[in-house]
Amino acid sequence: MPQLFSYGYYGWFFLMGWHFFRRQDYLDLVEPRLSLLAAVSAVGSVVFLQRLPFEPLSIEALRSLDALTTLAEGAPLQTGWPQLLDATLEAYLSVYLTLVMLVLGRRLLSSRNRVLRYISDTSYWIYIVHLPLLFYIQTLLTRLDMNVWLKFAVSSLGTIASALIVYDVAIRYSPIGTMLNGKKQRGALPT
Repeated sequence: MPQLFSYGYYGWFFLMGWHFFRRQDYLDLVEPRLSLLAAVSAVGSVVFLQRLPFEPLSIEALRSLDALTTLAEGAPLQTGWPQLLDATLEAYLSVYLTLVMLVLGRRLLSSRNRVLRYISDTSYWIYIVHLPLLFYIQTLLTRLDMNVWLKFAVSSLGTIASALIVYDVAIRYSPIGTMLNGKKQRGALPT
């Protein structure tokens, strides 16, 4: 079951994405600081990645991690400077790496291109539906005796392919597609 906090956390990204789409001039304020934001984000990413557990998680580690994150079971909330550093890095990186990528995307990918336009149009739909699709495909794959990397490839590619097919067949020219990307006409050149 999805955790309630995730709707609030990812909901802010949804609202900010909608807001930045409507007010792209805000990215003009970020662009002069792009080099600084990218450099600080790169350093923050290195620090964050170095703080992750080095060894692959075992079943015991996953159980203890689950116990630490489930307050309903009475497990104590982990607090202190290390947790504050991790939370700060996660918050900073999630916001500022998103801004860096938005500015870089606008700078590098703003030319008219039919393929890029299609990818751009499908991206929001894929973002919205990818988790239920991924969970469904992964649930089917858990019963199969396959290599983990093959399962990863099948679940990733299956999720993207399913989302693209549904978008192209049922969403692109529908009222939902209009809400996501504006009115599209069949056979029209990208704008």
